[in-house]
Amino acid sequence: MIKAGVGSSTNTDSTEAVKEASQNSLNNAGIKKADWVLIFATFHHRNNYQTILEKVSEITGTEKITGCSSIGVLSNNGEIEGEPGIVVLSVSSDSLNADTFINPISTDMGVGIANNIKRKLGEIKNGNKIVVILPDPFNFHHNLFFSALGSLSNFTPIIGATCSEHPESNVTFQYNGKSVNSSCITGMLISGSFNQHTGLTQGCISAGSPLKVTDCNQNIITELDRKPAFEVLKEVVPSQIMENPNELMRVVSVGLRSVGNKISSSNRDYLVRNIVGVDEKSGVIGISENIKVGDEIVITLRNPDMARQDLKNMLQNLKSEIKDQSKIRFGIYFNCCGRGSYFYGNKDIDTAYISNYFPNIPIIGFFGNSEIAPIMEQNHLFTYTGVLTLFSEE
Repeated sequence: MIKAGVGSSTNTDSTEAVKEASQNSLNNAGIKKADWVLIFATFHHRNNYQTILEKVSEITGTEKITGCSSIGVLSNNGEIEGEPGIVVLSVSSDSLNADTFINPISTDMGVGIANNIKRKLGEIKNGNKIVVILPDPFNFHHNLFFSALGSLSNFTPIIGATCSEHPESNVTFQYNGKSVNSSCITGMLISGSFNQHTGLTQGCISAGSPLKVTDCNQNIITELDRKPAFEVLKEVVPSQIMENPNELMRVVSVGLRSVGNKISSSNRDYLVRNIVGVDEKSGVIGISENIKVGDEIVITLRNPDMARQDLKNMLQNLKSEIKDQSKIRFGIYFNCCGRGSYFYGNKDIDTAYISNYFPNIPIIGFFGNSEIAPIMEQNHLFTYTGVLTLFSEE
């Protein structure tokens, strides 16, 4: 049986905040001791991360602790942005195990860590598996990492988000047990008798039909459907956006529909990558990912109203997928720091929708720099998305 509870606190005193969040997580789970804990704390508590981890271990009775720093945290109680916040998930179960880990990201940019995770996965012979990873965004090379994991004999979903901190900081912090680290990947390998259901919602919505890359050079797109890429962009994007270079870079992105060696059959499954430059004279578009001839893309726009509808669609699909919702025990939601109140103009939008579709389910999460989730049985890094994973009894 899986017992889980979430507690949160906006107390400015770090010790009092972690005591409140930890004790409430145990009380809400109906347990006195946790088998493992997930914790996220905003940068306002940076000077006290060590104290926070020691206190959460003392209260929950476990050193199996994973988490990270963040710019904002969230739970089924709402979203904490722009103020001190701590959220704690406490889990006790005789059917679900969590093996926590942490590794420095060395010059191989995460390949060694991927091989360690692959070895750990190979040692688990029975039951279901899912990996949660929380990498430092400044040293993590997602393509190398997922390529190293790509040779797994059986697909294992990986969820997570790259850590965040104060917007002006170039250091994030990863938690493992009672230790605080940086330039690492921390996480946990969850295995045992359980079911998991993952949904992904896009913040950048397709603005037109799929387009085929007919000429390119690494990350420079020269032609789309045999026409200059910039000319195609002008056909799809509203003129008031095209006329403002700053607005163009902020609102318009490219969605890669070619994922690995597969092309998505859904207009919702794509990897959003920023446009890093355009040249009207030569007609090219530069994006933040290498691309090849034959790949399919969509032009996407950041639109809060369309994003709300996509969130509703994702939650409805998850609800339809889960046959017995009474067996759901907890959820983890990784949300992009480009969403939230800055994006919608109001706070608590994502968590309000989640709680409406899945009431009384303990949810924990944070606002990350990028998100990690599977599509088409391949794990990838996403941007401007929300990734919700619900855990239920078998």
